[in-house]
Amino acid sequence: MGIAPASCLVRRERVREHRRREALSAFSRFDLDPKPESENNISYRSDQMGLCGFSLWVKSSASAAGADRRDGRTNGMMKSFERTRQPVPMKTAEAIHEMIRERNLKPGDQLPSQRELALALGVSRPSLREALSVLETLGLISIQAGRGVFVAEERSEVAPAESWRFGAHYSLREVFEIRRAIEGAAAFLAVPNMGPEDLDMLEEMSREIETAAANRDVVKVAENDVRFHDLIFARCGNRLFRDIYAEVRRFVVESQKVPMLERNRLAETAKEHRRLVEAFRAANADGARRAMEQHIRGAAERARIFL
Repeated sequence: MGIAPASCLVRRERVREHRRREALSAFSRFDLDPKPESENNISYRSDQMGLCGFSLWVKSSASAAGADRRDGRTNGMMKSFERTRQPVPMKTAEAIHEMIRERNLKPGDQLPSQRELALALGVSRPSLREALSVLETLGLISIQAGRGVFVAEERSEVAPAESWRFGAHYSLREVFEIRRAIEGAAAFLAVPNMGPEDLDMLEEMSREIETAAANRDVVKVAENDVRFHDLIFARCGNRLFRDIYAEVRRFVVESQKVPMLERNRLAETAKEHRRLVEAFRAANADGARRAMEQHIRGAAERARIFL
């Protein structure tokens, strides 16, 4: 077996360093300095590794809004970027979903071109592509090569294999299996580290999930689901555990969206997060671990993966 060229080794090290920085900035939104050498408020950089959303909030929305104002393109959709601190791709996905609803677009209707969408929202093309990928995984749009982006038919039959875009890396089952193992442990470890503000944030996100589920707003459910799980890992108190999560997070986040193709079962997701909040408020570490493991099993089952 030959030795990898120096250029390959350099690229691998750069990828690892990029992921580490992305992880650190994700936790910075929770006022946590996970390592002495951490750099808070690292600005969002969309990439091809699927790490969208891991450098969260603060500079991402601010920089997008600032660029939009400088270019004289401020519009109604862009104002929402300035009001809330979210990852640019997720906020972009939310804006596109809102546009589909407001314009009452039907399945098969075509959306504006990617160039027009990026211009209207004042975001980069990589951020837009990541947002469209989110919407496609959630079953809201269909991206057809050479034709454009179309509103998708709501599917009554869930086909996880069709929605899972990381099959070349790991199967959906493998991701749910590792999630059950590490997220249950993270919930257990996070209980003693949850302060009053953390508990309030979990409560707020749980309510957002409940409201969004009732309105069948799958984008809002997905957004708050990701934030909820990020906070738990941010508070697990173990730097190595957080580093492991940083390495697999792009697969974890994608797996969180697949079960949401089952629109009629969004309420189950809401109930599972409510049970997690109750366990954290009761400072019940064993209860939090059990609730998390039950949540992962439930999500997997909705994706037709039986653990």
